[in-house]
Amino acid sequence: MIVQRGAIHNSNGPRHEVPVVTYDDDDVTIKSDSTITDMTVVIRDQYGNVMHQSTQTVGPAETTLYVPNTDGDSEKTTIDLYYDRRHLSGTFEE
Repeated sequence: MIVQRGAIHNSNGPRHEVPVVTYDDDDVTIKSDSTITDMTVVIRDQYGNVMHQSTQTVGPAETTLYVPNTDGDSEKTTIDLYYDRRHLSGTFEE
């Protein structure tokens, strides 16, 4: 699942890629073409409860977070990424 992918072109500076988020069962992987420091990652379940929250440095090498579902009671539903005064949001597809 790609939460969001694209490029922001800045005529005054280098190109900055939007992070790409994928998942496989309990592992959520985030990567970006450029290094992003102090990215806050928040993953919520279908009830809006926080399942995972951390601050990461994300770059070309994949950052993998282990976020298990809880036996059908709670499933990953949304992810929010906060960095550089940006807020990206996405949903996990079944």
